[in-house]
Amino acid sequence: MDSFDFISAFKNKLKEHKINWYVKALVDSDNNLLTLGTDSKLIGRIFELKSMVLLQEIAKEHKGYELVKPEAQTVYPDYLYICPDGTKIAVDIKTTYLDTAKRKSTISYTLGAYTSYLRNGTKNIEGSYDEYTHHYIVGFVYDRLSNEDGIILPNTKENLASIPYPYGNVRVWVQEKYKIAGTSEGSGNTANIGSISSKDLSDFENGNGPFSVLGEDIFEDYWRNFKYQSTYRSIEEYISWAKESSPIREKKDYSQILDRYIKWRRDHSPTKEDYLLMAIKALRTKGKRGADKELLAVLGETGTISITKKKKEILEYVVFCENNAIPIEIIQL
Repeated sequence: MDSFDFISAFKNKLKEHKINWYVKALVDSDNNLLTLGTDSKLIGRIFELKSMVLLQEIAKEHKGYELVKPEAQTVYPDYLYICPDGTKIAVDIKTTYLDTAKRKSTISYTLGAYTSYLRNGTKNIEGSYDEYTHHYIVGFVYDRLSNEDGIILPNTKENLASIPYPYGNVRVWVQEKYKIAGTSEGSGNTANIGSISSKDLSDFENGNGPFSVLGEDIFEDYWRNFKYQSTYRSIEEYISWAKESSPIREKKDYSQILDRYIKWRRDHSPTKEDYLLMAIKALRTKGKRGADKELLAVLGETGTISITKKKKEILEYVVFCENNAIPIEIIQL
């Protein structure tokens, strides 16, 4: 088992080195400058190479740990530590960008295929999945700035100074993968695990995903069986399936799992029903006097909650809460 806190170690290295993540051009064999443009894969590779220096230093500072990069570029993870006891720690580098001109302001990532090593422990992975004790993500997000792709210029100080940086406002975070994983597929390759989506980077830094409260074993079970002899597309549907079909069902109390998920959902990603539940609670605070005045809770178009005298059936909201094991107190209407 690993004996050091990788998240703290990596954050300390970031503070120690204050790395300049910015590159504006490459130099070819003819000493020409080749601008980067907006190629996200190339920019991501730059972040990966610069991160490797920090990962190497961490290995050197922890006796018996060896940093390894898999020979095959298509296997998981990007880097791994081999621990003194032979177990492994995975480190994947993930990059995404924001583009206000195209109204892309939400941060999200793809976290690897759910059809490979999660189902077949040796498929597309260095070693075997059961050898890994932890799976970390070092995430980058940047603002896309320039649209000039692949311009070649002589390598002079003047030309180098004239080339604009294609990206800016680089931010870095590190967290365990399961804590920032979402419940839907990522963009692009539809067989990829999607991360949570948020405009707030702290959700990634703090690991505020649903599986952070459900546990890594639920994350693995959810994605291992996703679209695999199952049809669920949400945690609620997964729980209904898992009660009857999950290999780990005998070890789990799914009523507690559902309660934890609902609490997480209300705090981080409330649905219309969650807002309506809050409205019901607001109505309940009015007591009998409120009921006598026929006050009802209403969800506004902007997501706001209000109390109104308009007559509207509230029973459907009560039924929803009961069907989803959400505790409520029935109002005496």
